[in-house]
Amino acid sequence: MTKSYQNLTSRNFGYISHELQNTISSCRLLIAGCGIGSQVAEAAVRTGFQNFILVDGDTIDPHNLNRQSFFNNQIGMAKVEALKENILRINPEAKVECVNALLSEANAEALVRSADLIFDTIDFLDLKAIVALHDQAHFQRKPLISSFSVGFGAAVIYFPPAESGHAWIRELFKLPSVGDIGEVSYVERYIALFSKLATVLDPTVLEVMQGVFKSFADGKPCPAPQIAAGAYTVASACITAATQILDKRPIATVPKIVITNPIDSLRGVGFNLI
Repeated sequence: MTKSYQNLTSRNFGYISHELQNTISSCRLLIAGCGIGSQVAEAAVRTGFQNFILVDGDTIDPHNLNRQSFFNNQIGMAKVEALKENILRINPEAKVECVNALLSEANAEALVRSADLIFDTIDFLDLKAIVALHDQAHFQRKPLISSFSVGFGAAVIYFPPAESGHAWIRELFKLPSVGDIGEVSYVERYIALFSKLATVLDPTVLEVMQGVFKSFADGKPCPAPQIAAGAYTVASACITAATQILDKRPIATVPKIVITNPIDSLRGVGFNLI
């Protein structure tokens, strides 16, 4: 490790061992989707990850700034280039590869092959891209962490390296086990997913998402509302999961989903200090 890297990560010790920090420093991360993935990337580089592959074909809009790790002077820039700039401001020694294109069946195989650990933070509207990423992670036996914000909280699903013939993302969304997924309605699939989570989600989240799905079903563009607190929770959950995986500690795996909701904790009884 260089002296600057040691300085960057020196306050990690106690929670992250020297051995784990070495593993983190050499781990090659693929971040597919650099919207909410920008927060994951920031948390990752501050934790000591320093090898990144960033994939996204979008540019920064003003409405992204309420939750994504970008700045006003970066509006109009490609998200991957702006995120690379921000990563290098934290750790100038980081190695960052930018792919200014949407993830697809055409590029998923090569991108997954070059990574050690994958974050799926693709916009949930692009179901074909999500399936392409998960298929390659499954076939190449690469660990994948999928996450999305749910109001002030986050949902995380860990897909460990496959040991059998199940492409779990296809099972979760009841898709054909192999091949093209056809003209599948992502709206129907995500409605079914959120319906399964109805008992554990904050009622406000359910109300908001029902409105979003109704607009989609009516053919109207309606981006799902998202807030900074949820994006930060996604980043926290993703990087915590990554450190546990690299440290070979047990965490919940698919088909289990982990919901982290700070509102539930804050509304809880708490611990009486007196």
